Amino acid sequence: MKKFTIFICACVALLFASCTLEREEYEKLAEEQFYKNEKDCKAAIANLYTFLSGPHGGPINGVGPAAIPLTECVTDIMYCYWGYDIFYQHTYTPLTIANYVDFFSFARYLTICRGTILRIQEADIPEKLKTEYIAEATLIHAYIALHIYKLIGPVPILPDEDILNPTVVKYYPRPTDEEFVKMIEEEIASAMPNLPTPQEQNKDSEWGRMNTGIANMMLMKLYMMEKNWTEAQKYAQILIDMNCYELEDDYMSIFAVANKRNSEIIYANPRNTSTPGVCNTWHANSLPNVFPTGTSQPKWGGYCILWDFVHTFDSADKRLQGIVTEFVGTDGNLYNEENPGAALRRGAVALKYDIDPNFVGNGSNHDIIIYRYADVLLSMAEILNELNGPTQEALDYFNMIRPRTGLKNMEMPVSKDAFRDSIFVERGHEFYCEGQRYTDMVRMGKYVDWMKETNPTVNPSMIRFPIPNSYIVEYQGKLEQNPGY
Repeated sequence: MKKFTIFICACVALLFASCTLEREEYEKLAEEQFYKNEKDCKAAIANLYTFLSGPHGGPINGVGPAAIPLTECVTDIMYCYWGYDIFYQHTYTPLTIANYVDFFSFARYLTICRGTILRIQEADIPEKLKTEYIAEATLIHAYIALHIYKLIGPVPILPDEDILNPTVVKYYPRPTDEEFVKMIEEEIASAMPNLPTPQEQNKDSEWGRMNTGIANMMLMKLYMMEKNWTEAQKYAQILIDMNCYELEDDYMSIFAVANKRNSEIIYANPRNTSTPGVCNTWHANSLPNVFPTGTSQPKWGGYCILWDFVHTFDSADKRLQGIVTEFVGTDGNLYNEENPGAALRRGAVALKYDIDPNFVGNGSNHDIIIYRYADVLLSMAEILNELNGPTQEALDYFNMIRPRTGLKNMEMPVSKDAFRDSIFVERGHEFYCEGQRYTDMVRMGKYVDWMKETNPTVNPSMIRFPIPNSYIVEYQGKLEQNPGY
């Protein structure tokens, strides 16, 4: 991975859609002139948020094929028609993966985040403000690191002296899993005391910015990935005790444009059509071109929800309202599983969000939801089951989300394994198309079986995605490939 100056990347700072961070023509400044005042630091923080935003929502929190949908398309939930069969069939290799997505390249975002922190530390601004900016940048760094870790594992971390003096290219080996996890833990812990709480943030001007709710959610997710159930329980309980999140009574209202920024959402990628390139293109990507919306929005028909997954729902489950299994097209034809045509040839329509009557171009005003409170409750049920087996407390957490589904409460499972399986099914029905399924399958030991089902010749060690071969060559023996490749 080639190194480049932090200054160049900071100079292209873009306005973060939901923040009051101003854009400035920093490309006209020399490096020694930057980070001299509060305005410079504010713009540098705005630049870091562009890694979590951008066209289609960006490469991490976006709805383009290589972002959130990809982590669903390697599972039993989604399929992408645009030549992404290699993910459904698990035939990607170190030579082909970069043609679709380059997770390893996200490591450069970590370097830029760290460089921003180092320069803000030297800025001539009030100490309180400096501390707050550094906490914000640190949590963004940890968030990106967590995203990389769950997909490809650890990536090399450049020493601070190399970041500040990027004139000589140096290559470093990957840290161990334990070292990388410790780095994420320590960063979140150091940022937490200086982050705002969700209650302190203004939902109009600060929505989508880092806060203590997001930080605690990241720790819960990290410890669940590591199966450190005791620590995971601690942070799930903190999120519950914050008393600032609650479930929506109606499942589909979570994803309604008229109800955006509701109290169930812990973290979302802000989207609006008033800023060019900052909209939610989910429907443009997912809806078949004959799907009736009552609007003239583009419909590219790239995604669908696999029929086999649709069949796992109880027909009374209200969450099916986000999955369209039958419709009369704009051409007058009836489309369903028995008469799929091109529109439903592999699966049902992945509607998920409601139709925004005020769409502009190819996008809507829906925020892209990343974390929400239902995840905390189902996670707590899973955590308690892993710690103690099925208990009434764990079952109560599971059943908290049942009233809005139209389904009866589940009865006490007969065993830990049975409860784990029920939670797995429930999480699929609750979080379809939200980028949760891959990590759920890996954590619950379901991923290898799924890979073998779609490709009997798959190497069972391919739990993580491969690192593109170009980096292996570039690092001249210092970069180890992931197992299975």
